Amino acid sequence: MIIYLDSDFKGNLYGGVTFDEPFFYSILSSMAIQAELSDAAELSLVLSDDEFIHKLNLEFRGIDKPTDVLSFPQDDERLLGDIVISLETAGRKASDAGIPLDEEVAFLFIHGILHLKGFDHISEEDEQEMFSLQERYLEKWLRGRA
Repeated sequence: MIIYLDSDFKGNLYGGVTFDEPFFYSILSSMAIQAELSDAAELSLVLSDDEFIHKLNLEFRGIDKPTDVLSFPQDDERLLGDIVISLETAGRKASDAGIPLDEEVAFLFIHGILHLKGFDHISEEDEQEMFSLQERYLEKWLRGRA
């Protein structure tokens, strides 16, 4: 899996945490087999502020406010698509939940990848399946870091 990372933040540093390629590859390695991610697959990841993701959310979803993560799947087995994560929104959510920022960003990245792989949470059944996978992959990543 190849990740093309773009960030609005100098040195990919936000909230005292560096969000660089090794951080995101560590997450991928904890889910690659189960999610059937090809080594040749590519995705682009943008770490943004609320202003940028707000504009995208309005343009593509008609929702006039920032969100935590957006995914834009491609109809291509090799080019999975794009994920945009607002580190500002992730920071607020992590603070509200009393969890570390890197754990929230990992959760959002996993959520985005699952969307790129075709999972959704529109129906209750789909939501249960997707959120169960998210939790399993996050727990596996957290255990690997301990």
